[in-house]
Amino acid sequence: MQITKILASKTIVFNLIISLTLIYLFLAFLPTIHLINPGLDASWSYGISQAAKEKLVFGKEIVFTYGPLGYLMQGAALSSNFKQIIIFRFAVHFVLLGLLILRIIKLQTNSLKILIVINFIFIFLLGVHYNNTIGFTTDYQIFSIFLLALSFEKFFVKYLQVNSIIVGMFTGLAILTKLTLGIYIAGTFYLFLFSGFYLAYRKQKLKNLSKYIQSLFNFTLIAISVASIFLYSGQSITVLTKLLVNFIISGIVAFVIDKILNKTRLITFLKKLLPYLVFYLFYTTLLIQSFSSNNFPSLYEYILNSWSISSGYSSAMSLTGSKRAFISLITDINALLAILCCAVIINLLFRLCNSGSTSLSIALLFPLFLGFKHGFVRQDSHVVLFCIIVLLIISLYFIKIDNNPVKNKPKLYITYLILLLSCVVISTLRNYQFSKLNPAKVANNINRVVLLLDIKKFQAEVQRITSENLVKLNNRLKLPDSVLKKVQGQTIDIIPSELSLVPGNQLNWKPRPIIQSYSAYTEKLDEINYQSLSQSPRDYLIYHFQSIDGRHPFFDEPKAFSYVVCNYQLDSVNSPFQVPAIKTNFYLLEKQKVSRCSPTPLGETTNITWEQVYELPTRNSGITRVQVKFEYSWLGKIVKQLFRIPPVTINVNYLDGTQVNFRFVQDNSANGVILSHLPRNDQELMAFFQGKLPPQVKSFSFSVSNPLLFSPEIKVTPFWEVDTGSSSFLNLEKWRIGNSNP
Repeated sequence: MQITKILASKTIVFNLIISLTLIYLFLAFLPTIHLINPGLDASWSYGISQAAKEKLVFGKEIVFTYGPLGYLMQGAALSSNFKQIIIFRFAVHFVLLGLLILRIIKLQTNSLKILIVINFIFIFLLGVHYNNTIGFTTDYQIFSIFLLALSFEKFFVKYLQVNSIIVGMFTGLAILTKLTLGIYIAGTFYLFLFSGFYLAYRKQKLKNLSKYIQSLFNFTLIAISVASIFLYSGQSITVLTKLLVNFIISGIVAFVIDKILNKTRLITFLKKLLPYLVFYLFYTTLLIQSFSSNNFPSLYEYILNSWSISSGYSSAMSLTGSKRAFISLITDINALLAILCCAVIINLLFRLCNSGSTSLSIALLFPLFLGFKHGFVRQDSHVVLFCIIVLLIISLYFIKIDNNPVKNKPKLYITYLILLLSCVVISTLRNYQFSKLNPAKVANNINRVVLLLDIKKFQAEVQRITSENLVKLNNRLKLPDSVLKKVQGQTIDIIPSELSLVPGNQLNWKPRPIIQSYSAYTEKLDEINYQSLSQSPRDYLIYHFQSIDGRHPFFDEPKAFSYVVCNYQLDSVNSPFQVPAIKTNFYLLEKQKVSRCSPTPLGETTNITWEQVYELPTRNSGITRVQVKFEYSWLGKIVKQLFRIPPVTINVNYLDGTQVNFRFVQDNSANGVILSHLPRNDQELMAFFQGKLPPQVKSFSFSVSNPLLFSPEIKVTPFWEVDTGSSSFLNLEKWRIGNSNP
């Protein structure tokens, strides 16, 4: 009896130490609150917050991977949403802490408890919070909560129908925060359900089959319904009312069918299942009918357009093929280590299947795949995301083997050490956050948490922080007085990406749906921006001559940009100008009343091969656009879905004899890219906007590191547009401009 008490007391003390360690860790790495700042990531962070504040329809008026609730996870803090953001992020943070402590102290093996704690220490340390957007951020914490809940596998299966409804609600909200988070959760849970269904089918357990079928429908329909309710806050009550009516009608029909079936001689399995299937069928039909009209924002449109950005990332944003051999070697080693990690984890999950956790093991393959894809498409700081997923899966593996005696502990520890060191090596060039573990900083974080409990002080602090930030922002990003006077109160958009100018100057921002030009990397996304600009022109545009990844700025949203060239003129009095925090030039463009462009027929289509030089047919003082159509091979289509497509390079030969290589965006170039003029500096850009720049490009060719991923032939079709006689940018001369849809 005394020995039992001693062991119990030791366990309590050990669990207390574990709990205090985790509490210290979570206090050291409190969620980051993003203030409005200049920069690429900071700009879209502001954009999604402002879009939610203005109640723009996501998927239509704004298209991004984040949804109407995305500001809660990665949005910039505005005075109107600061409290919501901080409460949401802190709530997720501490819910994860509580669930993690609960899950760990239920384990029997102390060594496994220690290993899980080590995992989470490294998860936070590896989570570099690059620009506060990459790392163990709120979206990955939400997914961690889901995985920890799913690790209670027996409980989940026992009450599967109810739990599927809860997970469906959870997923519906997750989709509206960030589409990929919803995909992470939905894909994992679908694999969990399908594998359970297959096992029930193999064992011929009809009761379990019925349970999994019901759970599958419960999860799917609840997720769609919840997402539909909160997609647009302006119509949430109306949508909820519609769904309740659909639910009642479907329930009545199912009830009648149930009464009829009870009088038949059908087997019990069908008697119980058919009423549910009738309910699901009627509810689905009514759901489709309700949202088929244009009276409600389209969840389908939101998912489809957001998916275009997510899926296009694999081909438009990859960074393979660095010219720096050493860096290329390191990234290749990292990719090999990542593949090794995947192989080891798959082996561990296969073993876990044999110990009775088949559904969970198979389900974990999905986040492993997505983590690898997200981490290694760009293979920059994003590799940290793969490491986080690996360590989360290992933690779940430790949780599941707790009740099964480990036969070879040294082998397990060596395997774990290999995985941990691989993650450290993969992210070794990243900015580790050891300084956050400083006791003084943790004490300061405790004061921040305590402040949340004092509502008056908290509100005063929120007001102070947001007001001070706006003052600093105005000082750093203030437009010249002449520019500000001209655009004040007029509709305006920023091209390509520096959205911080909007709050810094209280501009009347009317965004293109794809708010940053570099993201319009498919024909469809470019078309969406073109339609927005052409159907509802902005009075002014502020243009910044820059892009990312070695692209020429004219390659971003080519159709939309060509519309700008045809329909806006340069304000040469106020252009170029600068703001204090950004030492590069901006240009003010003003809407013309009449487009200067009119269509002409397409030129002759030429099929060229990789690295074949194409002589560009140009016209005197004219602008030539070129439709460039690439096709993926069957191998390329597979690789694009499973991994990444290497960058396509355009090798440009200028008439003055110089040669320049640019990253080319192959998935939107069929819309027609301006290729006769590719300014190389601000002076040439000014001349281009003023109609003074003659055609520059003599010829070009395309290259890629792996041509097998593409069709060997590239279709190249030049075309022009003739000046209609309206004024040019400065009424200096008439010129021809290519644009298929002026």
